[in-house]
Amino acid sequence: MIRVRFAPSPTGMLHLGNIRAALLNLLFAKQKDGVFVLRIEDTDKGRNLEEAEKVLVHDLHWLQIFHDEGFSQGGSYGPYEQSGRVAIHQEHLDKLVESGVAYKCFCSPERLEKVRQEQAARKEPPRYDRACRSLAEEEIEQKISENCPWLWRFKIEDEKIEVNDMARGKVDFDMSHFSDFPITRSDGSFSFVFANAIDDLTMQISHVIRGEDHLSNTALQVAVLRALGHKPPTFWHLPMLCNENGIKMSKRDRGFSLNDLRESGFLPHAIVNYLAIVGGSFDPEIQSLEELTESYNFEKITSTGAIKFDRKKLEWLNEQWIKRINAESLASYAHPFVDNITPEKPETVAKKLLIVQGELKTLAQLPGEYRFLFENPITHPSDLAQEISEATINSVATSVKNLDAEDLTGKLKALQKDSGMKPREFFSTIRFALTGATRGMGIAEIIKAIGAEEALSRISEFFAKQL
Repeated sequence: MIRVRFAPSPTGMLHLGNIRAALLNLLFAKQKDGVFVLRIEDTDKGRNLEEAEKVLVHDLHWLQIFHDEGFSQGGSYGPYEQSGRVAIHQEHLDKLVESGVAYKCFCSPERLEKVRQEQAARKEPPRYDRACRSLAEEEIEQKISENCPWLWRFKIEDEKIEVNDMARGKVDFDMSHFSDFPITRSDGSFSFVFANAIDDLTMQISHVIRGEDHLSNTALQVAVLRALGHKPPTFWHLPMLCNENGIKMSKRDRGFSLNDLRESGFLPHAIVNYLAIVGGSFDPEIQSLEELTESYNFEKITSTGAIKFDRKKLEWLNEQWIKRINAESLASYAHPFVDNITPEKPETVAKKLLIVQGELKTLAQLPGEYRFLFENPITHPSDLAQEISEATINSVATSVKNLDAEDLTGKLKALQKDSGMKPREFFSTIRFALTGATRGMGIAEIIKAIGAEEALSRISEFFAKQL
C-alpha cells in the first residue's frame, strides 16, 4: 500500500517550497491509489505559532490539496500531531537503549561550542567528539547524582549506508563523516531526526517525498531504522526551490509565502500548476490538478539542480487561468479584493468580471486599475489637462451635452466623427471621465461593464466640473 505524508511544522506561513512538497505527495498518492497523510511536527514548542495548524489546513484546502488521513481528519495511525506521540517515541528509544545503541550525553552547550570552535580553527568539519560515548557506569551515576543535565545520543557506526532515492537511484553515505546525533533535547523532548523517523515507521509510510535539504537527515534516519531492525521507506529528495536570487526559500522570505501570493492576486489553480511543472518539461503546460494527476510521470524522475523561482512564468499561468475559470468562480476569488469597494452581489460582480476576464493578469488589479468597475473614480478635468489640451476637453464637453443612454457607444462614435477630433484625443477624454485613466479598455467594453446609465452619469458629472 502506497502511503505518503506531508509533515510541516507550525512555525510560519506555507511558502512555495513546502507547498510543492505537499503537492507532489498528493499527486503521487492519487495516481498510485495510495493514501496522503498530513502530520504536524510540533515538538519545537518555542517556535510554534498559535492557531498555525488550522491556518495550514485552510491554506492547503484553498489550493485544493486535501489529505486522506491525518490532522483534523483522523485515521488509524494517530495521533497526527507529533507532540501527542511521545509514548511511541519513548517505546522505540527504550529499544535502542536496551540494545546499546543510545547513550547518555552530559556535554554542556558551552563545551559543545568550544569543541566546534576548536574544530573550525583546525579547519575540520564540526561534529560531536563522542566524549560521553564510552563513559564508565560509575561516571554516569556520579553525573546523574550531581544533577548534571543530559540527553540521549545515537551511536553512529563507521559504516556505509545505502538509500534508495527515486531520482538519484542508490545513494551511498559514509557514516564516518556523521556525528552521534541527539535523540532527545535537554528538556526531554525528542529531536526532529528521531521523531520523524519513528513516525514514518509507525505510520507505515512507504515513500518519503521531501526537499533535498533533508538528504543528510535521511542517512541518520535510515541508521535509526536499521538499528531497530526495520527496512527504510523509499525516498525522493526534491530539488530545492530557490528565490529569484538563487537562495533557498524560507518562511521568512517576503513575496514567496502562500499568503503573499494570494494577496498579490494569484489563483490557486496557477500556483498549483506552476509548482507541478517547474523544473520539468510538460506539454501542455496549462494543466488542472486532475490533469496533472494523470500526466505526471513518476517513472522518469531525474535529479536536477536547484530551481530558481520564475515569477513571469507564474504570472503568465495566472493570466491563463483567469481566462479559463468561469466568472462565478472568479468572483468568489475576487471577493477579498472588491468587498470593501462595492456592495454589489456576487452575481453582479461576476457579470462585470466576465467582460474584463481577458484583460486581467492578477486579481490585485481589481482595486487598482479596474476599480472603476465598482465605483465612480474621483476625477476632475484639470487632472486630464496634463495629457489633453484644454481646448480638446472643452470641445468634448460641448459634444456630449445632450447625450442619452440609448446606444451610448454608437452615439459617442458618431459624435467623434462629427467633431473632427482625432479618435485618440476624443476617446481618451471619455475614457478618463469613465475610468480615471486615458489608457485601458475599449469604450464599448467599459460601457458594457458598468452599464450605459452609469456611464452617462459619469460623463455628465465629469464635464459639469469647471476646468
